[in-house]
Amino acid sequence: MKRIVFSVFLSWSLLCSALLTGCLSTKSTKSADNKQTTKKTTSARAQPSPLAAFSEHTLSNNIPLIVKKHSGTFISIRFVIEGGVSLLKEAYSGLENVTLQLMLTESANFSQEATAELEKNHDFSITAASKKDYSYIELVCAEKDFDVAFNVFADRILHPTLREKAFNALMEEKKAAIAQKAATPQAMLSNELRSAAYKHHPYATSPLVTQLSADKITFDAVKQYHKKILGAEKVKIIAVGNFSGGTDGTSAEKNTDSATDGEHDSEAAISIDSIVAKTEGAFGAKSSIAPLNITIPSIPPLDFSQHKNLSQKESALFGEECYAVSYFNAPHRFDADYVPYVFAGMILDDLLFDEVKQKDSAQSAVKSLGVGIMEGMEQTGIISVFKAKTSEGLIDSIDEAIASFPKEKVIRRELNRYKKDYIMALYEKNREISGVADSVMTSYVYARNPAKYLERPDRVETVTAKQIFEAYQKYFSQKDGRKWIVLTGKISAETENQ
Repeated sequence: MKRIVFSVFLSWSLLCSALLTGCLSTKSTKSADNKQTTKKTTSARAQPSPLAAFSEHTLSNNIPLIVKKHSGTFISIRFVIEGGVSLLKEAYSGLENVTLQLMLTESANFSQEATAELEKNHDFSITAASKKDYSYIELVCAEKDFDVAFNVFADRILHPTLREKAFNALMEEKKAAIAQKAATPQAMLSNELRSAAYKHHPYATSPLVTQLSADKITFDAVKQYHKKILGAEKVKIIAVGNFSGGTDGTSAEKNTDSATDGEHDSEAAISIDSIVAKTEGAFGAKSSIAPLNITIPSIPPLDFSQHKNLSQKESALFGEECYAVSYFNAPHRFDADYVPYVFAGMILDDLLFDEVKQKDSAQSAVKSLGVGIMEGMEQTGIISVFKAKTSEGLIDSIDEAIASFPKEKVIRRELNRYKKDYIMALYEKNREISGVADSVMTSYVYARNPAKYLERPDRVETVTAKQIFEAYQKYFSQKDGRKWIVLTGKISAETENQ
């Protein structure tokens, strides 16, 4: 059975978490958001545009608030902080993530003990994550618990109790985790990849703490950085839920987002007016969030054409195994050729699985192999190989498999299958409240249009075999465009120690 996976949809866990998102949590929600009750509509009526489910507001301190209607009994509020690694030197990788995690520990009006008591009787979670271009703190709660949960959420952001004892304990945990992973092939490959692909680029700074930054991040640095987090020019707020009405007093419209949301005929318990008022009261002009004259640097484009073609390192740590990764140019997520690029990646995933991992005597020679993408304002294509028995001929076999990419007429025969897989991946992401909030957030951060992600299903449906083949030729076909990093254990420990 063929594997049909492209990591742009799914969590790409083949590389160490130093290159991926960190997630912090005070508690896991008790219920899944997809427990939705739908009601059939007996009368045929005109369906409003999915864009009607959005409304944009501006708080009195000029912070944008995006409200998105979505069926279900859960609400998501995301406090988005733009800038990310562009505002930090590599030596301070992970400072923003550490600051957020310490903020979530306790706050002026809600101690850890008081919050734990609230969590016994209320269904909510407050989490945070850091990515290359932004971080966010998210509240997910049941509608019935919104008032209580929102108060904790706002207090954690505005009035955190930043205690040195808690900071020291947190950093000890991070240092221990880094030390445990430092000698693993995954961590070494991750570090080599970031260093090679992003040298002299803002993305050389990791969103998470690294070996280099662990001793640089001090308690004083966290306290100072917390003040910079709360700069109004960096903050965006996104609210997603089954809200009623609007600021003009109109009633809630039926949500018809294609391939994302279900029906929501049931009367919503919380109005958009109340969301706007609640957010203004907490984070508007009367809050501590004011402009700080922070300029967010633009991210320079990535172009790997002049990078070294092959970097190979040998270490006894790998035993008899080989780990490898190639990186190459990829389109922006909202470029015209992005969807065709994803389809080309899905097809290549199948080719690599069939022609390299499962071919002849190499059937068990490669443990994991596939195509993925490292996301950001500037994206990076990836082919990763884990636990190959040898590096001999490995890259050549991958190049040969990529070169056997099918012609248009062959792609056309299988295209509907790949379209179904793509649509299903979009549906799976956007059927739960956090997935929708994530789509709205990335659309707003990367396209300044919170509804931009709604165009994706139509683009998937209309993509052609010709477009896919052209994307393959542009991004995948030239083997010199792929820059390989190979870590192999073919030398002995005795040789290494000489």
